[in-house]
Amino acid sequence: MAMSAAYPSLMPLETASELFSFLEPYLPPPKSSTAEAHREFPRLTLTYVSSLDGAITLVPGTHTTLSGPLSTAMAHYLRSRHDAILVGAGTAIVDDPALNCRLPGISYSDQPRPVILDPRGSWPVSMKSRAVQKAMDGSGKDVWWLHNDIFRGVALRPESREAVESGRVKIVPVPIVDGMGGRYQVVTWEDVLKRLAVQGIRSVMVEGGARVIKDLLSPRYRHLVSSVIITMAPVFLGEGSVHVRPDSERGEAGEVIYRMDSLEDVTWRGLGKDMVMCGRFSQPP
Repeated sequence: MAMSAAYPSLMPLETASELFSFLEPYLPPPKSSTAEAHREFPRLTLTYVSSLDGAITLVPGTHTTLSGPLSTAMAHYLRSRHDAILVGAGTAIVDDPALNCRLPGISYSDQPRPVILDPRGSWPVSMKSRAVQKAMDGSGKDVWWLHNDIFRGVALRPESREAVESGRVKIVPVPIVDGMGGRYQVVTWEDVLKRLAVQGIRSVMVEGGARVIKDLLSPRYRHLVSSVIITMAPVFLGEGSVHVRPDSERGEAGEVIYRMDSLEDVTWRGLGKDMVMCGRFSQPP
């Protein structure tokens, strides 16, 4: 059943809770619940908006608005249901996102914790960053910056140091390990989620960008994903756009292992012109 687009994109939280009740089986328990207080990793919901041909933005390094008003409201409702919302450094740089819930009626305690995954310190955070501004005016929480290079002797930019010293940005250290046979240094999602769990985070909503989404859809990490919620907009972005396809699994000799991976417990729902698909990988955590 498709929902009419007559609802405003920033509807009251109570209205959103009723309208998006179909999401409930795919969401973490209410924040007041203590049922999963001792999980090793936070419950992770991977959610993003794509075109019909699987792209999330038209041109690399730019933002493309794909979702309609109802899908936008759903995204804000999802934020209200998670302890934290995480994006990668690329998304933070391109979009300068606020990373808060803007539905009327939400309390400060139900706002998600903004988390920027940026182990190399490339995000030029400052007091003018939108997420920091939201923390300053009380419409969002202080930002956690998952960062590593500061502990390797790399100095912060003056504007970034100001944001950290203000208390509105907290550096949460994450270890960097060798990847790709030592050719690259990377973070592992197990380390990221363990650091969040130590900080008291029991659920995290991951919104992007492309590298983060591809990582979590890959055979290496998909066991950490509790639910996948994808909004599909009725557009094609074509060749040259930024697509999100998980990397192929490879054998010991580097050969590609061809297989088709499916989601289970799938629900489809129309939201205005958009279509939302919810599902889980087999054997979720």
